[in-house]
Amino acid sequence: MRTVEIFILFPEKEDAIDRSLYLSPKSPEKSLESYIQVFQQMYSFFVHENYLGFYDSHNISRFLSNNNHEEEDYPYPKVLLKKIVSVFGEDWRDNPVNVGHKFTLGDLPIENDTLCEIAVRILENKDTNRLLINNHAYENASDFIQLCDSAKKTITFSQHPCEIPQIHKWFVCYRQPQRIYNHNPKHGENGVGSWKGAAVLLCSKKEAERLLMSAIGSENSKYLYFFDKINKKYIKFYSEGNIPQNSYHCHHLYDNEVPDYIKEKLCYITID
Repeated sequence: MRTVEIFILFPEKEDAIDRSLYLSPKSPEKSLESYIQVFQQMYSFFVHENYLGFYDSHNISRFLSNNNHEEEDYPYPKVLLKKIVSVFGEDWRDNPVNVGHKFTLGDLPIENDTLCEIAVRILENKDTNRLLINNHAYENASDFIQLCDSAKKTITFSQHPCEIPQIHKWFVCYRQPQRIYNHNPKHGENGVGSWKGAAVLLCSKKEAERLLMSAIGSENSKYLYFFDKINKKYIKFYSEGNIPQNSYHCHHLYDNEVPDYIKEKLCYITID
């Protein structure tokens, strides 16, 4: 099954050996835990999405270098972060695609770096959607990064800060495989036509399909949820497996039928 690739970058200690020059130095005013907490919140939110996660062990080491935490500090930032990244994904340096390719970011030459790894993957396979998550690693207000290779060819890919609303919007547009709405007639449409005893779909099929793209859930769950602002009701989507691939049907719910953790997660994103 084709899926998206997500990369994460952290800031690096200013005096760290071989620090990537385009990366911002880690702010002395911010604790290691604050960066890690933001990343942990992001990872925990998107456990319902399908993706391949990648981190850079060199970047992690330079982020953690020379921290002043005592052994009695718990949880130790180094241990905590390595635990989180290990469940987020894998170290791309264990099996790099980029070997020896050099690029420029503006006028700055870069090599043997996460940006280079993403660029080479794009050159070799343009069909996979990729996102770089910037956890305060560098200054860039754009939604995209552009690199140039030695032949002056431009490679463009998405980047967003480590913020749940923006990453959620990216998944809505670029997840792979995209979700498919498969209407079940027993729930009716626009509040009418449902079978006796069946839960009711209060909106149109087209609106249900739109809401499905933004729905959220929990890890390994067969259910997704969202809030229908027009009907002021929650809506629940049921996975139908992979025939057709990634398909769902749905109906509306009463408030007391929605898990509290789903309501809490929905507070993080914009309900359009």
